[in-house]
Amino acid sequence: MSIIITAFKKQDVKRPLEGFGVLVPSKEVKNGFQTLGTLFSSNMFPDRAPTDQYLFTTFIGGSRNRKLAKSQLKDLQEVAVNDLNKILGLGSDPLSVKHIYWNEAFPLYSLDYNSVIAAIDRMGKSLPGLYFAGVGYL
Repeated sequence: MSIIITAFKKQDVKRPLEGFGVLVPSKEVKNGFQTLGTLFSSNMFPDRAPTDQYLFTTFIGGSRNRKLAKSQLKDLQEVAVNDLNKILGLGSDPLSVKHIYWNEAFPLYSLDYNSVIAAIDRMGKSLPGLYFAGVGYL
């Protein structure tokens, strides 16, 4: 997964920022979207950007498009800015851009994950006193 962090002057963002960001459903590919979503980082953490700027953290690739995630920075920047422009109506190029690549980003549960949980349940029942905890096992 590639993360593109961009900063824009507030005056160049034409639509209001409401909430903490946007998720882009996979069906939006047909409308030209290529990103997974964007966090409005300066809304969530106001001290992360100067008061006259917005800071955005855009996610690209993931399991949807591993090849795109490995693209050159100029291509990733173009993808991020194009999608942000569709959503927010940008009036300029970003003031700054930073790229972070994570080869193993977010965990993705496989389709047979329910069988994993069932196996954990069986193990727990057969081993009294053994307890499990974690995000994937609730």
